[in-house]
Amino acid sequence: MNMTPGEFNLNGHTLTIDHPIGGIRYAAHVFDMDDGQGIGFVDHGWSSGGASQPLHLIQGEVTKFADHWIITAPDREISKIWYQKNSIPPDGDRATARELLVTEFNFEKFSGE
Repeated sequence: MNMTPGEFNLNGHTLTIDHPIGGIRYAAHVFDMDDGQGIGFVDHGWSSGGASQPLHLIQGEVTKFADHWIITAPDREISKIWYQKNSIPPDGDRATARELLVTEFNFEKFSGE
C-alpha cells in the first residue's frame, strides 16, 4: 500500500476519514492536492443529495504509515485516513466530484487522473 490517499481511492478502495471537526466520514472520491499538502474529498451520498455538506478540503502534511495516512498542520488537530475493509461502491461520477471541489474551493490544486 505505497500509494497516496487519492491513488488508493482511484484503485477502487473506500477510505474512511476521521476529521477533528466533522468526525468519521466515508469518502466517495478522494483527490490529492498537487503540492502533496492535503486532500479534497466528497462524502458518500453526495450525488443523490444524501449529504448536507459533501465537499471537504483538508490541508496539511500527508504522512504515510503501514495501513493509514495522517494529515497534520501546525494550527489544527490531525486527521486520520484509513482503508475501509468492506468497501462501499463508488458514489457518483469521479470527474464531476473533482469539478465541484475545484469550484467550491476556488483553485485547481487537485491532481489529475
